[in-house]
Amino acid sequence: MGLIRKSCVFLCGLAVAGSVTLLPAAPVDRPLSAAARALERVPAWFEPNQGLLPPQVKYFSKGAGYALLLEESGAVVSLADGSSSASVRLTLLGSRTKPEMDAADLQVGRTNYILGNQPSRWTSNVPHYARVRYRDVYAGIDLVYRGAGRQLEYDFVVSPGADPSRIRMQFRGAGSLSLDQNGSLVLGLGDRQILQPKPVVYQDTPAGRMTVDGSYLVARNREVRFTVGKYDQTKPLVIDPVLVYAGYFGGDSFDSVTGVAYDRDGSVWLTGTTMSVVELPAQNEPLLGAMAGTQDAFLAKLSVPANGTPTLLYWTYLGGADREWGGRVWVDDAGMVYATGSTVSSDFPKTANAVSDKLGGAKNTSAVYNQDAFVVKINPASPSGADSLVYASFLGGSLLEVPTALAVDPAGIIYVAGYTSSIDIDPLVSTTLQPANRGGYEAFFYKIDPGAAAGASLLFNTYFGGRSTDVATGVGFDASGAVYISGYTFSDDLPIAGDCHQCVLNGGADAFLAKLDLTKTGLDTLVYASYLGGSGLDLAQSMAMDASGGIWLTGYTLSPDFPVTPDAYQSVYGGGAADAFLARVDLSRPPAEIITYGTYFGGSGTDIAYGLALLGNGKAAITGYTLSNDLPVIGAPASGETRALMADAFVAVLDTSVPGVGGLAFSTYFGGTNQDAGLNIAPDPAGNFYVVGYSYSRSLPVTDGGQKRSPFGSSSGFLLRLDKLPGESASSDPPPAN
Repeated sequence: MGLIRKSCVFLCGLAVAGSVTLLPAAPVDRPLSAAARALERVPAWFEPNQGLLPPQVKYFSKGAGYALLLEESGAVVSLADGSSSASVRLTLLGSRTKPEMDAADLQVGRTNYILGNQPSRWTSNVPHYARVRYRDVYAGIDLVYRGAGRQLEYDFVVSPGADPSRIRMQFRGAGSLSLDQNGSLVLGLGDRQILQPKPVVYQDTPAGRMTVDGSYLVARNREVRFTVGKYDQTKPLVIDPVLVYAGYFGGDSFDSVTGVAYDRDGSVWLTGTTMSVVELPAQNEPLLGAMAGTQDAFLAKLSVPANGTPTLLYWTYLGGADREWGGRVWVDDAGMVYATGSTVSSDFPKTANAVSDKLGGAKNTSAVYNQDAFVVKINPASPSGADSLVYASFLGGSLLEVPTALAVDPAGIIYVAGYTSSIDIDPLVSTTLQPANRGGYEAFFYKIDPGAAAGASLLFNTYFGGRSTDVATGVGFDASGAVYISGYTFSDDLPIAGDCHQCVLNGGADAFLAKLDLTKTGLDTLVYASYLGGSGLDLAQSMAMDASGGIWLTGYTLSPDFPVTPDAYQSVYGGGAADAFLARVDLSRPPAEIITYGTYFGGSGTDIAYGLALLGNGKAAITGYTLSNDLPVIGAPASGETRALMADAFVAVLDTSVPGVGGLAFSTYFGGTNQDAGLNIAPDPAGNFYVVGYSYSRSLPVTDGGQKRSPFGSSSGFLLRLDKLPGESASSDPPPAN
């Protein structure tokens, strides 16, 4: 089945939706040692219809781009490619009209349909089953639908003495019906095709499973039957046509992982954007067990062992009736999970003490230009999914808000930064630093107490910027309560304060760093602000803070004179459209000396850094994407030594305690034949770290030698776990879990 034929394969499990993670574990002695195929390995399941579908539907299984509806009279497969849909009904001719149906093998998962913010639309605790059996569809023959890993399959189980030639199938809705050269059954639906591979026929015997010859037979009246070779008629016979739906063509699903955080219990949390369907683990009931709209944000918790298959521990969608985009995630020491993103859904869930309880300025009309930021706090250990929502709020005004950075202090206070095009953010505190948007896109900052009473959760918020574009991409705090905001600006009139390192815009755009004292009001709130950059464009994309007061920035630069330090790993611009950079700033030092480390990182092509994590002991990990064929590589697995084809993700660890070229501790490409990019990194206290991003590649270098098939023209997320470098011990300065 090739995409040139605009074909899909009939009825899959969850793989059709584009998985959120993709890599399985690798041997522990390799630096690129593990990653998660967890969601891709969650088995398909069936749910009883509890009023969500018409009453004739008894059980169903759903994925992005398909639904399998099991009725007494047969099975209906509905396919969709994002622009149109088609249905095929499988009817068993000459069978019992109302066979007994029952579900078996109760799974640990449950689904909660919490649709929007109307409790009357919510359905909770819907069980999952591994199989549904139709008993005696023909005399002595049962039909069993079951999940088989990421696939759905159906088996005809023929009892001893029963006649398999009685099985006669009809596929109503198919425009054409034929067999291909491999013996697969091909059903035509307009410009698409449905494929059922050649059936597997077998008997289980004391000597093991014995294969029996078998194939499809298509009669002139379009009936489909099975031909079966010789077999032992005193033993049961199983006829197993594999059902696999691959809804990759036409971009009917999308997944991207944009945030990752380490949990103190040893697990990892992810957030991002999805159109995928996953089975939900039972040990933690989710807030929202199914997509509420066409595209939702999500939160996922995974156990990622050093040597073994990752396990999905928790999943919840975050959304309303329209669209959401995931942003960042943070986990506190109590196990509470915080996440940001954007929404155009006016019914996005919110709590009574929200900063804003409505989509700003949208007047209940969802549109991409009425896109608010959101922030949520989730208690995943809550026994009730509905009660797991501790806090949720819209943030913004009547136009566009995109949150790009999140931090949470030990008291549970939330810090959110991003950018906005709104001129009417509401509410805005009276003590704000900057009460108005001075340009087109302006940075914004919120400080929120999710435990406060209604009307009191907003502690501070402000615009920050000049008359051009200003984007915040980092936020943090120190022990004194001071707040730090970083990003990039095209404004030559950015508010500057204190003993600035660089008091004027040096290029077309520069990075910026600002320090706020929220015990003060108005303009006095800004105690420090400075540009940072060379004569070209310098765009900071991420920020991290160390225990010594250092502020680390990464991003990319087009400046041949970016401020590098004498101990830089790479002191000269590498070439291409941009190089990545890494810088450490110490505001306790004199203005001319605040950059304690600065380096380029890149080859002769374009190199863009998005994510940053501090590994302790002076080491920093960065990730992004590269078009350089000569990116420095060290300690990489064989698959990471060269660029695959297009833009590849990269991961690099720089040891700032080692000057010059010896400061590169680890570097690897990661990619397939299409575009791939790393977006974010989270470390754990042992020195391991986790990288998330997106991939448009059909096959990435997974550590089990398999391939990951992503939707055509759409992305899938990925998760990598990289073990601490050889010879490394756990960090003496464990980084925060953002």
